[in-house]
Amino acid sequence: MLIIISLLLATGFLIAFIRATRSGQFDDHYTPSVRMLWDDDEAPEEDKKEDANPEEVLKEGTENDEETQQNNEIITKKKDSE
Repeated sequence: MLIIISLLLATGFLIAFIRATRSGQFDDHYTPSVRMLWDDDEAPEEDKKEDANPEEVLKEGTENDEETQQNNEIITKKKDSE
């Protein structure tokens, strides 16, 4: 008897949740309008690379263009001089 009552109660809650979701009760209309006023907590990717460990920069799978090769040579020279 308790199993049947609990299944009916659970079904009722499921139906109420689906009905509330479809009617838009959980939609957030306020946050998108103020999102542009929030500060960005993350630094741009360029700033992150400057703070990165030189060994990590060398290990990254970057493209082999001239600028990357020159940067890698400079980092390697700095590392050798230390």
